[in-house]
Amino acid sequence: MNTEDFIRHHARKILAEARERRKIGGISRAAREVLGLADSDPKALLSRLGIPSNKKIELKDVVELFAKNETVSQAFEDPSFPSASAAEVYIKVLPASSDGKDGLSLRDRCAVSPFQAPRYLKAAITAAKKAGVLDIDLAKVEYQVFEEDGEKFLVRVLVG
Repeated sequence: MNTEDFIRHHARKILAEARERRKIGGISRAAREVLGLADSDPKALLSRLGIPSNKKIELKDVVELFAKNETVSQAFEDPSFPSASAAEVYIKVLPASSDGKDGLSLRDRCAVSPFQAPRYLKAAITAAKKAGVLDIDLAKVEYQVFEEDGEKFLVRVLVG
């Protein structure tokens, strides 16, 4: 782990105390479509995400490859892994207008809705499991979203 990753990891641990857990809310049409594809054609979804479907991989690999996808990387920052059974990914926040007076809340400036973001990770993990490349019990996976200090949203995946 390089110095920057070390500092980022420990800063996130310190800020964890200030996190406010948010309800995930209703499902959007886009999230519904991605989750449907994860169930109906998981290998197609994995192919779109750049996740190999011909070998066994770990949760960490699924989340890393998910976040490195060209489209996904526009909405999510690089993931971190506090433990072998947990992954955390911040949602990118779009900058305010040049005059700083766009009137949009932090939540509305997120690249992807904080309340839909966990569903996209869920779709990738579900597809990996259904395609046989990830060996976890989907019933034990928990998806959470946190608002951190009113500045960022964090999506956490925990395997119990």
